[in-house]
Amino acid sequence: MRVVLLAVLTVCAMDGYGQRTKRFDVKINLFSTAAVKTFNLIPEYAITQRWCAQVGFYRTNNFHFREHVFSGMAITPEVKFHLTSTYLKGVYVSTLFRYRKLSWDIPSKGVGADFISLGGGFSMGYQFLIKNFLVVDLFIGPVFSSHDLKVKTGVVDDFKLGITAGVGVRSGIGLGIAF
Repeated sequence: MRVVLLAVLTVCAMDGYGQRTKRFDVKINLFSTAAVKTFNLIPEYAITQRWCAQVGFYRTNNFHFREHVFSGMAITPEVKFHLTSTYLKGVYVSTLFRYRKLSWDIPSKGVGADFISLGGGFSMGYQFLIKNFLVVDLFIGPVFSSHDLKVKTGVVDDFKLGITAGVGVRSGIGLGIAF
């Protein structure tokens, strides 16, 4: 039974020329890491030649913006449709959902709050493989969200920034390895 299962998995992993088709990759978002000191890991799986699913996870700890300090996490499941018919390559459009929970502090004022947002959006991107293993993914698109701000200390007016507006931009440069 194990031999049959191994044979089926091997055949499924091969394309018509006997080469292993890359159907899985793991990327990090270089833009998040460099711009906002946030670790963003994005595993992706090619369901078919045109459809992929990925789930992005990010974690930030003590990111400083002006006098504001953020710590927290987000999860972003996404479905991608490639306009070309090659696994994990080419131009794509996607739809996504995002859950984000941050601790938001302003030490100079001695105030803090919990920020939770739910939202979704769309993106367009281009993904390619270098040497059949190095993945580069460039993407950008709008994100729409609603949020809940629970003030622990201080008042709501202490927490005025653009991230509470409900409309944002999601962009990045993913770099990773295909398997």
